[in-house]
Amino acid sequence: MSANSAISWTDHTFNPWWGCVESSPGCTNCYARAWAHRLGLELWGKGATRRFFGPKHWAEPLEWDRKAAEGGVRAKVFCASMADVCEDRADLVESRKRLEELIHRTESLVWILCTKHPENYGLFSRHTLRRCCTLTTAERQQELDARGPHLLGTEALCRGVSLEPLLGPVGLARHFPSAHGLRDDLFWVICGGESGPNARPCNVQWIRDVVRQCREAHVPVHLKQLGSKPTWLEGRFYAITDRAGRIVSEWPADLQDAREWPEVMR
Repeated sequence: MSANSAISWTDHTFNPWWGCVESSPGCTNCYARAWAHRLGLELWGKGATRRFFGPKHWAEPLEWDRKAAEGGVRAKVFCASMADVCEDRADLVESRKRLEELIHRTESLVWILCTKHPENYGLFSRHTLRRCCTLTTAERQQELDARGPHLLGTEALCRGVSLEPLLGPVGLARHFPSAHGLRDDLFWVICGGESGPNARPCNVQWIRDVVRQCREAHVPVHLKQLGSKPTWLEGRFYAITDRAGRIVSEWPADLQDAREWPEVMR
């Protein structure tokens, strides 16, 4: 099945609108904001407008759904790469309602909702969330401390955290305890270093620790990339040829199989 996204953990990317508000240090080098700026669009900030789209754009997931159904597969859709689906603004209500309707019309798609504001997942109906994988982004421990409990309050097809860009060591178990480790509460972990010309270093050991925690708890973990500046012992840079550290064969051997998805998304 053809895909329209270069992101390793999804098949497609869909944006109900463009534009967002910076929330934490992970937003410093936001690629979405930079891309919009290159197009001459000023869409970031509370007072900025948002970019909306017409029928052709909204019809694209219907075609992905048709092709997935024909192929007997479930295609993954990341929503949204150029926005935050849980941003609470009056001018987004109509588009979010339209998104919910689209989610229910596309039974062969698995929708992956990702937000820095999981406390706002209540903007979606419970019926919709039960058909989605709900994620929250946490680049450091303090963001996970603040956002993790809100994520666990959502009823969803699966729940997960996106530790990208990973800017420090993160411990997962303190937020997702259960009798069986992380498994009953957290279904998926994505992680990766920052990419781009101004990327901040990502210690490979931080990634290794995340993968270890997931393996011990039998939670699927997906390493997207090492980032543009992966560091090794004593702050030395780890050798990579790809500008984002996406070439799996260049990763440490113990990380090369860390490309996993939850069972419900396979």
